[in-house]
Amino acid sequence: MDTLTQKEIIVLHALKQKSRAVDVAFFDCIYGPPNRKFSWSTTFTKKYKDVFKLVKQSLIRRGVLLFAEDSVAWGKNTKLERLIFLFPAEFQKFLPSPLEPIRDISGPGHSSELVLRKKLLEITGRGSNLPVIDEKDFKLNITGGELLMGKKAFKAEYLHKWQKAGWAGALAKRKADKFRAEQFCLTDAVSYALSLLSPEEWLAGGQLEPVLKIFCHGLHLDDVQQDPHEICHAGWRWGCLSRNTANNQTCYRMGGNYPDIDKDQPFTRYLRPGKEQDLIIDLATIPYKDLEALAGISDFKVIGSQLTATPNMVRLGRVFNSICQEPLTIWLRDNVPCFGDAIKKVKARWGKLIIHQDLLVAKVRDLSLKVAIEKSFSDPAKLVFLPNDFIAFPRGLLGEIERLVTKLGFVVRSIP
Repeated sequence: MDTLTQKEIIVLHALKQKSRAVDVAFFDCIYGPPNRKFSWSTTFTKKYKDVFKLVKQSLIRRGVLLFAEDSVAWGKNTKLERLIFLFPAEFQKFLPSPLEPIRDISGPGHSSELVLRKKLLEITGRGSNLPVIDEKDFKLNITGGELLMGKKAFKAEYLHKWQKAGWAGALAKRKADKFRAEQFCLTDAVSYALSLLSPEEWLAGGQLEPVLKIFCHGLHLDDVQQDPHEICHAGWRWGCLSRNTANNQTCYRMGGNYPDIDKDQPFTRYLRPGKEQDLIIDLATIPYKDLEALAGISDFKVIGSQLTATPNMVRLGRVFNSICQEPLTIWLRDNVPCFGDAIKKVKARWGKLIIHQDLLVAKVRDLSLKVAIEKSFSDPAKLVFLPNDFIAFPRGLLGEIERLVTKLGFVVRSIP
């Protein structure tokens, strides 16, 4: 690894991020001519044979890259087209950082969560001046008491996906370009490079230029779109990055590298019992994970400009065993009467025999099959994982489960 050039280290990082094999054209970004011109008359072999020579000489013979001929490469007629290259996972931990970080900066820098807080205010109808980012997937709404983002139950990770989509959209030059792959490539490249930093390290915007050129090679980007300073500034404005200043240059790293200064704030700062047997939530200060936890056990309602929560017995019962010792659950039990009563009822009923109709139970011993089922049926309202390799699901789901099991090469055995 010590003999690799900076460009070779960056291209291996790009391979690591892809987590899959690539063809020889992938390495054109470092071994090809600077301004390769497209030509219909040039064959694949003629175009990339010199690139392959350098890949073999610089990466394969040094033992950092594996290659083989793809046996299922349909439509690829020449041997060079069928070759695939892989950077093994076992080697990745030895890959050095491609950039020299700046360390002589103290403090967490400055980052803004104003965008996220404005987004949360969308729940109560107070969110304003926010660009519309894929409303179908990211609009916050309350349906049947459940807090949703798009059509999915609210999770903090969805909020951060919206934030990153906003960062990508901010790089578009035209409204129609909001979600072109180029914009996402730019943010992914910068995010990956900054994710390599330790908590005390920073990178100046200009240092990211070689990473962008390799990670986004071949895309139709002009100089303004590829300007690392503009990309990082947009990321900071959307709250994705933190920034600081050293030696008259602006430096960046991923937002949140330092612990949240409010992580130990008391629950009373953002939660308080209401007068109507409910809980009043302050969207301006509540930690996102606590909002997610409340959404998983509550019915939400907007009264005036306030978000209120009441316990949902069904949702609370589904997760009670995993959250009963959490600080938030204990605080709700001791300080909010409606939640205290609900928790007592769930605890009293826990473990008692309940008769279900049209409920089927199956035993799944194979771990890979269990993982596949869990991915396909993640909604606990449809399928529940039980101890000792058992699962339970409604009879109406039997056909879907049988099709999945058969597709994966397993056999369903029914017991009368």
